[in-house]
Amino acid sequence: LIRKIMVGGYPEPLGRTIQKRRVAWYLQYVNSIIQKDLRDLGKLEHIDVMPRLVRLLAIQVCQLIDYTEIGNKLGISHQTVTRYVRLLEQLYLFETLPAWHSNSIK
Repeated sequence: LIRKIMVGGYPEPLGRTIQKRRVAWYLQYVNSIIQKDLRDLGKLEHIDVMPRLVRLLAIQVCQLIDYTEIGNKLGISHQTVTRYVRLLEQLYLFETLPAWHSNSIK
């Protein structure tokens, strides 16, 4: 069970015993979604930055996301980054969670 959790839930990469092959499958899966499904959801002016955006978002797990900083790294506006993140959420690739505060006033 722990191995399946660490490898992911898709049957195809579970059958691959070499980690490099599993990583290649996941990269191809994400690229496939970007090239096909994202184009169907909305007009993307900067489809070429989407793989980098996915990587930048993935390394910010459990952190506050600064859309302006990400936009600067990609050379696009923070509004475009926000719109692209919403599209990725519609495809269930990401889920943005609100910040948790112990103070009920915040």
